Amino acid sequence: MMKTLKRRHRAILLFALYLATVAYLCFLKSGSIPVLRQFIFGIPTDKIIHFMMFLPYPFLAYTSFRPDRKGICPHFIVLAAILIVGAAMSMGVERLQIAAGRNYDIKDFYANIAGMAAGAAITTVFIFARHRLDK
Repeated sequence: MMKTLKRRHRAILLFALYLATVAYLCFLKSGSIPVLRQFIFGIPTDKIIHFMMFLPYPFLAYTSFRPDRKGICPHFIVLAAILIVGAAMSMGVERLQIAAGRNYDIKDFYANIAGMAAGAAITTVFIFARHRLDK
């Protein structure tokens, strides 16, 4: 029990650091962002960055708040709630960037959602693998 609690605290701390880093990157002033190549494999670089920033979100949130219950259903309910909160957070960040002197771009939101969807797929594999090991 104590080992699980320590592991949970480490997961929550890592998740909080991740969220702080994402917030910092999302609210940087436009002039302080380094100039990158405009496209990578035909995809706008900023969309790849948004995708990569939100890719770890579902897994880090899940490991922080996963239920202790047996059975697979509660785990997917938690994952669904994480994705709903993540989508709302992503839209809020995009809207608040206007206050930081940045542009609102719905395509950034779509890239964030795509990153979360990919992260959710990875987390789903993790949930199924863990469920099989627990049997």
